[in-house]
Amino acid sequence: MIKRVLYIIIVCGLFTGLVMLMGFSIRSNMTKPSAGLEVRVVSSSGNYFIDENYLRNKLKEAFDTIKGKSIDPELLRKVNEEVNETPFVQSADVYRTINGELRVNARLRDPLLRIVNRSNQSFYIDTEGNMFPLSDYYTARVMLSTGHIPAEYQAGRNIAFNSEVKEKDNAQTIMEELYEIALFIHGDSFWRAFTDHIVV
Repeated sequence: MIKRVLYIIIVCGLFTGLVMLMGFSIRSNMTKPSAGLEVRVVSSSGNYFIDENYLRNKLKEAFDTIKGKSIDPELLRKVNEEVNETPFVQSADVYRTINGELRVNARLRDPLLRIVNRSNQSFYIDTEGNMFPLSDYYTARVMLSTGHIPAEYQAGRNIAFNSEVKEKDNAQTIMEELYEIALFIHGDSFWRAFTDHIVV
């Protein structure tokens, strides 16, 4: 009986010590200065509207320098927000590596359709229905839609069909229908091969 109690006490002591060591290691790792910044940009469609240098420069402007700063959860949150505010980025993972580097993995939007509205304003719609602007660095080879399109560009606006909106204006209806048609064409290899322009 005494051996069993001693065994339990030793196991509990070892477990507590291990947890305390891990906590200390994590805390000291957070306060250790950053060894640098590594940025990766990924595009599933092969459309690179921005590259690693674009994001690196954006982060340098926002945070002056990352190297040498202690990477605490607050800094990680701010860097994540800054990357996700980039209109070409669909999602981002920001974390600290074991060797002290700040790593940013950014996944870019997958363009579905390029719109030129009746005001000659041009923008993209991605496969999830989000509007995003043209890039100064890259032009995607996607379907084009022109003509009587009254919708204006609004950063981050989603135009996918929304059944909760009871009263829709003409611009919303046209954009929803364009999005649905473009999704259908994009998903069918035959129609995709023969369609490159939709006129409203």
